[in-house]
Amino acid sequence: MAKRSPAAERHADLIRTALFEVAPAGMVLGRLMGACELSRWQTRWGLATLRDLCAERGWPPVIRGRDLGYHFCASEAELEEW
Repeated sequence: MAKRSPAAERHADLIRTALFEVAPAGMVLGRLMGACELSRWQTRWGLATLRDLCAERGWPPVIRGRDLGYHFCASEAELEEW
C-alpha cells in the first residue's frame, strides 16, 4: 500500500465528520463539498481515502445512494443492495 499524504487524510477526516453530523441521512457531492469547504477534486480524493480507512479500521463503509447521497452503510442488507 502506498503511503497517503497528510492532506488526503485531513480531507477524509473532514468528510467523515460532516457525514457523522448528518447521519443517518447522507449528503450529495455538492453539499459535501460545501460543508467541508473542499474542491470537487479534494472531496473525491478525500472520499477515496476515507473508503480505504474504513476498510483498514473495520468502520462501516461509505456508500453513495441515489436518494441519500454519500453516507455510512447502516446494515448488511443495504450494502448488499448497493
